[in-house]
Amino acid sequence: MKCDIRTTAEDGLLRIEAVATAARPTTGSYRLVVTKNSTTGISENHQSGSFELSPGDETVLTTIILDGSARGHYRASLIVESGLGRSSCVSP
Repeated sequence: MKCDIRTTAEDGLLRIEAVATAARPTTGSYRLVVTKNSTTGISENHQSGSFELSPGDETVLTTIILDGSARGHYRASLIVESGLGRSSCVSP
């Protein structure tokens, strides 16, 4: 099982997606924390929940959208846990 944090800038916003994939079917939980410190202020977002993964499929676990000033001024941390183990990733 592995995780990824994807970012996309669009229409003056920053989209942050927490993504997980697994080679075997599994269920588990995730926690995403995004901290932003930019000219428009400071914020900290926490998202968590459960998931079910099918083999080989990428699954978007959750999405956070920030204002465009967050670009280059944020840190995202994702932890994914299941019966297959634990995976963590950060961005940037």
